[in-house]
Amino acid sequence: MVQVFGAIDLERARPHAAVADVVPLACGSWVGRPDLQHAFFEGYGRPLTAREQWALRCLCVLDAVSAISWGVPNGDDEIVARGQATLARLEVQAA
Repeated sequence: MVQVFGAIDLERARPHAAVADVVPLACGSWVGRPDLQHAFFEGYGRPLTAREQWALRCLCVLDAVSAISWGVPNGDDEIVARGQATLARLEVQAA
């Protein structure tokens, strides 16, 4: 007999653009790993449109600011550093 167990984390569930689901990858797993980003979009079947790329940048900024604003008062230096690194990376990319 096979038992299947699954859990869905609905903490951040909300109506939003599909590109919002890519934010954790763009701010995390893909950093320094263009091969992972390439593999993702190969499986996705298409690159992001210009509008989706712009939305992703904006959503990454929001994610970074959210991480910093939560991490500082909660003493989570790792989250703060991740947010700061994301902002620095986006600033370099914009230059």
